[in-house]
Amino acid sequence: MSSPDDDQIQDPAPAPAESQEAVAQAPEPAAESEATVEATVEATAAESEANAEATAEAPVAVPKAPTAAKGGKGRRRGRRPDPHKDVPRSRAPLPLDELRDASRATLEIFGRDAVRDSIQILSPRERQDISALVAQDEDHRPRARNVANGSLGAGRIDKAMSATIVSMAKIEDLWALTLDKELASQKLGRIRQAKQRDQQRAKRNEERSNRADRVSRDDLAKAQDGSVGATIRIVTDEARQERRAAQKQAKAAKRESVLDKLGY
Repeated sequence: MSSPDDDQIQDPAPAPAESQEAVAQAPEPAAESEATVEATVEATAAESEANAEATAEAPVAVPKAPTAAKGGKGRRRGRRPDPHKDVPRSRAPLPLDELRDASRATLEIFGRDAVRDSIQILSPRERQDISALVAQDEDHRPRARNVANGSLGAGRIDKAMSATIVSMAKIEDLWALTLDKELASQKLGRIRQAKQRDQQRAKRNEERSNRADRVSRDDLAKAQDGSVGATIRIVTDEARQERRAAQKQAKAAKRESVLDKLGY
């Protein structure tokens, strides 16, 4: 028979068996994780094979050439050959005479309206230059002609004709269109006074030429040369008295003869 002490000594004996079972059961989670990894790898391989088969069976898409969309910028074209490239260039004379004739006819027909419309066609810089020249009483025609020549060479017939009309316009019309009213009225007043002075001077010259005692230039030149033919007559007192006495006798004779005829 065993004693209680022996029982107490033999009780811990099953412990190694339990530890062995625990040790035997411990690797199971690792085994399960390895199985999961293998299953995942197999599934991934299967999907990749399926995708590869689908890609092999699908038709290969051929890239198409880019086409120009409607309304978009298409493919650039090469430059067209210039047929006049080998032809020597020469400057032809500008039709300045025809331009002046057309401008003069337009100015004669429309008058100040043509000048006003022509100034509006010019650029602001050109209008400013011409207005400054007109305000300073300087000649604006060279500037207007330069604008006309440049515009005609560039193919701007309308602008060239407008500049020519401005160069041919009267200065009074340009004053009214380019200057303020006060300055324009002052200049117009000076023009009227100058015209009145010219008229008065012409009238005096006409009156002087119509006077009877005026000596002509030809007679004055002859007198200065000494070639004027003149008759010199010397009159004395005796001759004057004799002439008077003869005149009195003639009058008396006529009177007597008349009285005799009348019966007095």
